[in-house]
Amino acid sequence: MKNEKIFFEKINTFNTFHMPRWKDLPEIDLYMDQVISVTDKYLSVMAVSDDPVLTPSMINNYVKNRILPPPVKKKYSREHLAKLLVICILKPVMEISAIADIMERSEKLFGIEKMLDDFLEMFEARLSTLSRDISAAFEKEEKTEEMLCAITIENAVRSGTEKIIANFAYSAFGKKEDAEKDKEKDKADKKKEEKE
Repeated sequence: MKNEKIFFEKINTFNTFHMPRWKDLPEIDLYMDQVISVTDKYLSVMAVSDDPVLTPSMINNYVKNRILPPPVKKKYSREHLAKLLVICILKPVMEISAIADIMERSEKLFGIEKMLDDFLEMFEARLSTLSRDISAAFEKEEKTEEMLCAITIENAVRSGTEKIIANFAYSAFGKKEDAEKDKEKDKADKKKEEKE
Protein backbone atom coordinates (compact mmCIF):
# COMPACT_ATOMS: atom_id res chain seq x y z
CA MET A 1 0.00 0.00 0.00
CA LYS A 2 2.95 2.31 0.65
CA ASN A 3 4.15 2.22 -2.97
CA GLU A 4 0.64 2.85 -4.27
CA LYS A 5 0.35 5.89 -2.00
CA ILE A 6 3.70 7.28 -3.18
CA PHE A 7 2.64 6.78 -6.80
CA PHE A 8 -0.70 8.49 -6.23
CA GLU A 9 0.98 11.46 -4.52
CA LYS A 10 3.48 11.80 -7.38
CA ILE A 11 0.73 11.62 -10.00
CA ASN A 12 -1.24 14.31 -8.19
CA THR A 13 1.73 16.69 -8.41
CA PHE A 14 1.33 16.62 -12.21
CA ASN A 15 -2.02 18.42 -11.90
CA THR A 16 -0.28 21.60 -10.78
CA PHE A 17 3.08 21.03 -12.44
CA HIS A 18 4.42 24.01 -14.35
CA MET A 19 7.52 24.28 -16.51
CA PRO A 20 9.20 27.65 -16.97
CA ARG A 21 8.46 29.56 -20.11
CA TRP A 22 11.06 31.53 -22.03
CA LYS A 23 10.45 34.66 -19.96
CA ASP A 24 11.01 32.63 -16.76
CA LEU A 25 14.45 31.35 -17.73
CA PRO A 26 17.43 33.11 -16.19
CA GLU A 27 18.45 36.12 -18.25
CA ILE A 28 22.07 35.90 -17.15
CA ASP A 29 24.40 33.30 -18.61
CA LEU A 30 25.23 30.35 -16.37
CA TYR A 31 28.20 28.09 -15.77
CA MET A 32 27.69 24.38 -16.38
CA ASP A 33 27.11 23.47 -12.72
CA GLN A 34 24.43 26.17 -12.55
CA VAL A 35 22.83 24.84 -15.74
CA ILE A 36 22.72 21.36 -14.20
CA SER A 37 21.18 22.75 -11.02
CA VAL A 38 18.53 24.77 -12.88
CA THR A 39 17.56 21.93 -15.23
CA ASP A 40 17.41 19.48 -12.31
CA LYS A 41 15.01 21.84 -10.56
CA TYR A 42 12.80 22.17 -13.63
CA LEU A 43 12.91 18.50 -14.62
CA SER A 44 12.83 16.86 -11.19
CA VAL A 45 9.28 15.75 -11.95
CA MET A 46 10.71 13.37 -14.57
CA ALA A 47 13.11 11.66 -12.18
CA VAL A 48 12.00 8.14 -11.31
CA SER A 49 15.33 7.18 -9.78
CA ASP A 50 18.28 9.02 -8.31
CA ASP A 51 19.97 9.15 -11.71
CA PRO A 52 20.39 12.71 -12.97
CA VAL A 53 18.29 13.84 -15.92
CA LEU A 54 21.26 15.83 -17.25
CA THR A 55 25.00 15.54 -16.68
CA PRO A 56 28.02 17.64 -17.70
CA SER A 57 29.15 14.91 -20.12
CA MET A 58 25.74 14.98 -21.82
CA ILE A 59 26.01 18.75 -22.29
CA ASN A 60 29.56 18.41 -23.62
CA ASN A 61 28.41 15.75 -26.10
CA TYR A 62 25.52 17.93 -27.29
CA VAL A 63 27.96 20.77 -27.91
CA LYS A 64 30.53 18.48 -29.56
CA ASN A 65 27.85 17.05 -31.87
CA ARG A 66 26.53 20.56 -32.66
CA ILE A 67 23.13 19.94 -31.12
CA LEU A 68 23.81 22.89 -28.84
CA PRO A 69 25.89 25.93 -29.75
CA PRO A 70 29.17 26.15 -27.86
CA PRO A 71 29.15 28.10 -24.61
CA VAL A 72 30.61 31.60 -24.63
CA LYS A 73 33.46 31.88 -22.12
CA LYS A 74 32.19 28.66 -20.47
CA LYS A 75 28.77 30.20 -19.93
CA TYR A 76 25.42 28.95 -21.20
CA SER A 77 22.56 31.20 -22.28
CA ARG A 78 18.76 31.00 -22.16
CA GLU A 79 18.94 29.42 -25.61
CA HIS A 80 21.02 26.59 -24.18
CA LEU A 81 18.60 26.08 -21.29
CA ALA A 82 15.58 26.09 -23.59
CA LYS A 83 17.10 23.49 -25.88
CA LEU A 84 18.29 21.35 -22.97
CA LEU A 85 14.77 21.24 -21.53
CA VAL A 86 13.38 20.06 -24.87
CA ILE A 87 16.19 17.53 -25.34
CA CYS A 88 15.76 16.04 -21.86
CA ILE A 89 12.01 15.62 -22.32
CA LEU A 90 12.23 14.14 -25.83
CA LYS A 91 15.36 12.02 -25.39
CA PRO A 92 13.48 8.93 -24.13
CA VAL A 93 11.22 9.09 -27.19
CA MET A 94 13.35 10.10 -30.18
CA GLU A 95 16.87 9.85 -31.48
CA ILE A 96 19.01 12.84 -30.57
CA SER A 97 19.64 13.67 -34.25
CA ALA A 98 15.87 13.85 -34.84
CA ILE A 99 15.42 16.05 -31.77
CA ALA A 100 18.16 18.40 -32.99
CA ASP A 101 16.58 18.57 -36.45
CA ILE A 102 13.09 19.23 -35.07
CA MET A 103 14.41 21.95 -32.75
CA GLU A 104 16.30 23.62 -35.58
CA ARG A 105 13.28 23.57 -37.88
CA SER A 106 10.91 24.76 -35.14
CA GLU A 107 13.27 27.55 -34.21
CA LYS A 108 13.43 28.71 -37.84
CA LEU A 109 9.64 28.55 -38.21
CA PHE A 110 8.55 30.00 -34.87
CA GLY A 111 11.59 31.37 -33.05
CA ILE A 112 13.09 29.82 -29.95
CA GLU A 113 10.71 31.53 -27.52
CA LYS A 114 7.56 30.21 -29.17
CA MET A 115 9.16 26.81 -29.80
CA LEU A 116 9.93 26.39 -26.09
CA ASP A 117 6.66 27.85 -24.79
CA ASP A 118 4.46 25.79 -27.12
CA PHE A 119 6.42 22.61 -26.44
CA LEU A 120 6.25 22.99 -22.67
CA GLU A 121 2.56 23.88 -22.81
CA MET A 122 1.90 20.61 -24.68
CA PHE A 123 4.05 18.67 -22.21
CA GLU A 124 2.23 20.09 -19.19
CA ALA A 125 -1.20 19.56 -20.74
CA ARG A 126 -0.43 15.91 -21.52
CA LEU A 127 0.94 15.25 -18.03
CA SER A 128 -2.06 16.93 -16.44
CA THR A 129 -4.56 14.97 -18.55
CA LEU A 130 -2.90 11.66 -17.72
CA SER A 131 -2.73 12.62 -14.05
CA ARG A 132 -6.44 13.48 -13.91
CA ASP A 133 -7.38 10.22 -15.69
CA ILE A 134 -5.29 8.13 -13.32
CA SER A 135 -6.51 10.04 -10.26
CA ALA A 136 -10.12 9.47 -11.31
CA ALA A 137 -9.48 5.74 -11.68
CA PHE A 138 -7.78 5.65 -8.27
CA GLU A 139 -10.76 7.33 -6.63
CA LYS A 140 -13.17 4.74 -8.04
CA GLU A 141 -11.17 1.63 -7.21
CA GLU A 142 -9.00 0.32 -4.44
CA LYS A 143 -5.36 1.23 -4.85
CA THR A 144 -3.78 -2.15 -5.55
CA GLU A 145 -0.69 -3.62 -7.08
CA GLU A 146 -2.88 -4.96 -9.92
CA MET A 147 -4.09 -1.46 -10.67
CA LEU A 148 -0.51 -0.15 -10.77
CA CYS A 149 0.40 -3.00 -13.11
CA ALA A 150 -2.52 -2.14 -15.41
CA ILE A 151 -1.54 1.56 -15.40
CA THR A 152 2.06 0.60 -16.19
CA ILE A 153 1.06 -1.59 -19.11
CA GLU A 154 -1.50 0.87 -20.49
CA ASN A 155 0.95 3.78 -20.42
CA ALA A 156 3.84 1.71 -21.79
CA VAL A 157 1.67 0.63 -24.72
CA ARG A 158 0.43 4.20 -25.23
CA SER A 159 4.00 5.50 -25.09
CA GLY A 160 5.20 2.89 -27.55
CA THR A 161 2.44 3.57 -30.04
CA GLU A 162 2.85 7.33 -29.74
CA LYS A 163 6.59 6.93 -30.27
CA ILE A 164 5.89 5.02 -33.48
CA ILE A 165 3.54 7.77 -34.68
CA ALA A 166 6.06 10.50 -33.76
CA ASN A 167 8.81 8.74 -35.69
CA PHE A 168 6.57 8.18 -38.73
CA ALA A 169 5.53 11.84 -38.63
CA TYR A 170 9.16 12.90 -38.44
CA SER A 171 9.99 10.64 -41.41
CA ALA A 172 7.08 12.09 -43.38
CA PHE A 173 8.32 15.64 -43.25
CA GLY A 174 11.78 14.40 -44.07
CA LYS A 175 15.06 14.53 -42.33
CA LYS A 176 17.15 17.66 -42.74
CA GLU A 177 19.67 15.90 -44.96
CA ASP A 178 16.91 14.67 -47.29
CA ALA A 179 15.44 18.17 -47.56
CA GLU A 180 18.85 19.63 -48.40
CA LYS A 181 19.45 16.95 -51.05
CA ASP A 182 16.06 17.68 -52.59
CA LYS A 183 16.88 21.41 -52.76
CA GLU A 184 20.23 20.68 -54.43
CA LYS A 185 18.54 18.31 -56.90
CA ASP A 186 15.91 20.96 -57.70
CA LYS A 187 18.64 23.55 -58.33
CA ALA A 188 20.53 21.14 -60.58
CA ASP A 189 17.36 20.28 -62.49
CA LYS A 190 16.55 23.97 -62.90
CA LYS A 191 20.05 24.70 -64.23
CA LYS A 192 19.77 21.76 -66.60
CA GLU A 193 16.43 23.06 -67.91
CA GLU A 194 17.89 26.54 -68.38
CA LYS A 195 20.73 25.13 -70.49
CA GLU A 196 18.35 23.19 -72.72
